[in-house]
Amino acid sequence: MKFSSFIIIFIFAQLCKTSSASVDKSEITERDNILVATDANFDKIINTCGQCEPIHEAFVQLAQILKERSSPIRVAEANITEEEELTGKHIKRIIPTLKFYKKRHEFMVYDVEKTNPWKLLEWVESKAAPAAFEIFTVLQANSYVDENEIVPFAFFKDENAKELAVFKEVADTFDNVKFAYTSNPDVYKAYKIQKDGIYVIKVADDTEMYKGNGTIEDIRSWIVMNSLPLVPTYGAKYSNLIYESPLKSHVYLMIRGDDEDYDDLKIIMQKAAVHFKNKLMFVIVDGSTADAHSYLDFFRIDQANLPEIRICNLTEEPFVKYKPEFEIITTDKLKQFASDYLDGKLKPHIASQELPEDWNNKTVRVLSIAIFDDYIKNSTTYLAICLHKPSNDESKTMMKHWHKLGELFKNATDLVLASLDCEANEVEFGVFDITPTVVMFEPIKKAASVYSGNKTFEDLMLFLDSRGLNSSSGYAEMDDVVNEVRDGEPPEMPHRCAPKSLC
Repeated sequence: MKFSSFIIIFIFAQLCKTSSASVDKSEITERDNILVATDANFDKIINTCGQCEPIHEAFVQLAQILKERSSPIRVAEANITEEEELTGKHIKRIIPTLKFYKKRHEFMVYDVEKTNPWKLLEWVESKAAPAAFEIFTVLQANSYVDENEIVPFAFFKDENAKELAVFKEVADTFDNVKFAYTSNPDVYKAYKIQKDGIYVIKVADDTEMYKGNGTIEDIRSWIVMNSLPLVPTYGAKYSNLIYESPLKSHVYLMIRGDDEDYDDLKIIMQKAAVHFKNKLMFVIVDGSTADAHSYLDFFRIDQANLPEIRICNLTEEPFVKYKPEFEIITTDKLKQFASDYLDGKLKPHIASQELPEDWNNKTVRVLSIAIFDDYIKNSTTYLAICLHKPSNDESKTMMKHWHKLGELFKNATDLVLASLDCEANEVEFGVFDITPTVVMFEPIKKAASVYSGNKTFEDLMLFLDSRGLNSSSGYAEMDDVVNEVRDGEPPEMPHRCAPKSLC
């Protein structure tokens, strides 16, 4: 069988039918229209997705259309319930997923109506087409550059030049970047090209010429670096390039696109960015778009407080964030902020709530991440802390229990109850992924115990009454757990907690 260079893969979840003669403990049954979850079928329940069927139907139709057209594009599918190892390499979170492979290069299928086979056909055919467009005239070149603003452009008089072939191969690895090539002397003259080579033509900036070793990897890396404007605006057009760039320190301006100061602040970003080329990437995030939500959540910024400036180091997780002290953004202040970052003069910014004046006099102490370390390490009593999220229903119930327990144990001389709001404070959870979570800190041994029992008033009371020994995960080093809450580095617990939903 001959295989194609173009393959679109549908990764989905589908329950397998079983013979009535065999007993399958993983079979999913219903009671009063509710799925009955068991330890044996739990993974099947959470992996089964109602969106899979309509997309699968469109996928079958797409395969038929491609076959009727004798298209070189082939269709494949992978069922995660049967091919867990295979799909584990290609999908992390979202089911169903569509991926397009072109000469082994992977592209996610997005911004297309996935249940419409004709829309899918249009998308995959556009991706299967050569990514580098041949230019024959000056008028054609001008139109192409004006439309795309930044174009990797190969100028070679010899159409069989080795570097041109590599350029075309590199073009096939990019998504949302438009490539062009030409051998027309008039186009050379129009763009003041003196010799053959690979260039990046920019509407709003100088033309850049490639001077590397000519390998696929080197050309690709150079194009990533030079195919972004001086200050890109985050969105579908530039998102891949922004995060593929070797520059891992980003300066973000988060501002609504309709802000009256938008144009002025964009100019300030551009003026500052000129001084940090190849050192920092300056990026604008339009706070009025859906793309901005993840940024605002990540930096814990309310849209009403925009515009805001942040620096983020993306070298490794957990990403380190920096916040300027100034409120009015000027070119000089922004340049100084960026310089101080590069010189290592800035302290990382960790969001911490402002504490009420009586935070330490309540039956349940109110902690912030700013005092978290010192408060725990200086404690001379057992300290039970509930990590919670006010917007979470289970946390609301838990905090009602916690305040009642605070009253119950308020006269205890060796136990203090406290709480930490994980929405108002920047908390890295790691193994403590699910809130609410209760941690008991033991003062003498400097150890910590994570509660793993039922979250009822009675069970929590027994846990506190036993000072963390009843229904817990066992004790780990206190410093490990403190660092885990603050920095996201998981401590080694003596044994895993139960039930699994808390681990």
